[in-house]
Amino acid sequence: MFVCFMIALSRTTVANALFIIGIMPFCAAIAGWLFLHERVPLRTWLAIAAAMGGIGVMFNDAFRTGNLEGSLIALAIPIAAAANTVAVKKGHGRVDLVPALLTGGLISVLVTGPMAMPFSASAGDLALYGGLAVFQLALPCVLLVRVVLLRLSAAEIGLLSLLEVVLGPLWVWLALGEEPGAAVIFGGLVVLVALAVNEGIALVLERRAA
Repeated sequence: MFVCFMIALSRTTVANALFIIGIMPFCAAIAGWLFLHERVPLRTWLAIAAAMGGIGVMFNDAFRTGNLEGSLIALAIPIAAAANTVAVKKGHGRVDLVPALLTGGLISVLVTGPMAMPFSASAGDLALYGGLAVFQLALPCVLLVRVVLLRLSAAEIGLLSLLEVVLGPLWVWLALGEEPGAAVIFGGLVVLVALAVNEGIALVLERRAA
């Protein structure tokens, strides 16, 4: 996931990559159904079907514009995340994700290090990477495990996670002028609506049950 995310961003637009990564909850639902025999509600199957339609629109555009490679690499991320979810659930929640995160980082370094030679990052680059490591990766992971999971339901977390999919392309559009194409925007909106409706219904049902 580390490696695929960075490579995907270098081969397709941020919007395209994040919209594809946004199907992560649906991949996790399918993986849970296949390997953990978890029940998937009808509304989620319908949302998955709608999201797949949106992804199909984006892949069609990627094939036409030559961004197919980046889209396929981005697709590996939600699939890997689904595998991670199954592994954690198989461990009945006793899996410590901190060593797993460290191991993933070390594997990424071993895989990509030789391709980065000769190493040319400046001190400013290293400071930027360090800041990203702390504020974009480490701190959110700690907050998720230590704070968010203890206070919010799965549906609430699912809805909040949509902010990354929306704000990521927006910041890049405003700061760097990377404008996503019409097909990417349309397909991404289909994915976002499917996610929001599915998680919103789940949240309403949770509140009623409570």
